[in-house]
Amino acid sequence: MITHISAVYFFLGFVAALVVVELTDGKPAKKADHSSNRGIEISNPYPIQDTPQQDTFNSQRPNNNGERND
Repeated sequence: MITHISAVYFFLGFVAALVVVELTDGKPAKKADHSSNRGIEISNPYPIQDTPQQDTFNSQRPNNNGERND
């Protein structure tokens, strides 16, 4: 005996298969052409900065003894 949840899963699978067939027009997938060796150019999105600056936020925080680092 098929339970109700099994019937629901079967129906959803059937509908999903119909959607895939309709979206692809039933044509098989084509293999990608990797024969052309195109050069990939990658830009430098984060260039190196000149010199790192002093961390001013931590110097404004108090030490364990309650004093500031001025």
